[in-house]
Amino acid sequence: MKILYIKNVLSNTGATRVAFEKALYLNREFGYDVTFITDKKRENAFFEENSINLKLGVLESIQAKFGKFGRFTGFTTFLYFLWVKRFIIKEKIDVVILVNGKFVALEKYSFLLKSSRTIVIEELHLFIDGLTSKNKIKKYFQKKIRSWLDAIVVLSQKGLDDNSKLSLKNIEVIPNYIKNIKQSKGQVKREKRIIASARLHKNKNLIDLITAWNVIHKNYPDWKVEIYGEGAQRQNLQNRIDELGLQDSFTLKGFVKDIEDKYLEGSFLVMTSKIEGFPLVILEAMSHGMPVISYDIHTGPSDIINNGEDGFLVEYGNIEQLVSKMEELISNEEKLKIFGENAKRNVKRFSQEVVMAKWKKLFEKKLNNIQNNV
Repeated sequence: MKILYIKNVLSNTGATRVAFEKALYLNREFGYDVTFITDKKRENAFFEENSINLKLGVLESIQAKFGKFGRFTGFTTFLYFLWVKRFIIKEKIDVVILVNGKFVALEKYSFLLKSSRTIVIEELHLFIDGLTSKNKIKKYFQKKIRSWLDAIVVLSQKGLDDNSKLSLKNIEVIPNYIKNIKQSKGQVKREKRIIASARLHKNKNLIDLITAWNVIHKNYPDWKVEIYGEGAQRQNLQNRIDELGLQDSFTLKGFVKDIEDKYLEGSFLVMTSKIEGFPLVILEAMSHGMPVISYDIHTGPSDIINNGEDGFLVEYGNIEQLVSKMEELISNEEKLKIFGENAKRNVKRFSQEVVMAKWKKLFEKKLNNIQNNV
């Protein structure tokens, strides 16, 4: 089977990493011939593996070739479409996957990539309702284009529920997966430490975690909070930490290469995001035996966390409830232990093998459909 991935750019983001790892897995485990095409070119160290074909920055190359005329996006996007279409025909591609199609230049041409032998799938890392326009005409065409695709893959049940508003019938749910679970050597010694792992961005809403900690930190002087990640909000967050006098118990640790070690050392993880697709950070933490307290945002957490069994779901923005659930785990060592054991067991349903088998089954089902219709 020949598969073509199309994405806007290979960047150092969770969505990119997941898409690229899936491509590598399909090549390595199933023996598929996989090509990865991007609109723009950006080099990153973690794309060193070359078992798949990389064609980066195809649209940018076309724009550069036409000089000042390359600024006319409609013209160059159409030429990009023709380039990709020729590639699909020449290479006899079976499956085309647009990753986060809204951000791919070929979105409006996506259904034209189909043929009597090629299926087209859109893989969404954000819920589709957030990608539709309030403009009724544009929304109509978004819906029409997607209705002609062979499948739209969303990450969560809520993502599926959103599509009922658009009356789309070609929706499939396939979640993200956990790649590798680092096994601890011997007994894990958990420290009195609360972990957050996130980009320091407004959407991650880490100011709520600072606010919650300010309420309870004096009651638990031997506990600490550590945030791992970097971003534009670092100085704003640090200023707030300093204003509240939390420097001794609340630390911005920056980016670390091996976050898994932190998951093995900490007691539980807190996620205060405003929006997520399917948060890998929750899967990773739980796979290392960490309970998770998360805001119950629109998509993601409620598909992973079993509330009151391996973590807690908290109403978005409810600081009082967030404080209460944090204190519940801090003050109850036995519950913390039980939740951690449950987390490690329950998260196995998101193993790489289980999830990628669903992708394989989807490809085979859709290809069989078009072959039977020929």
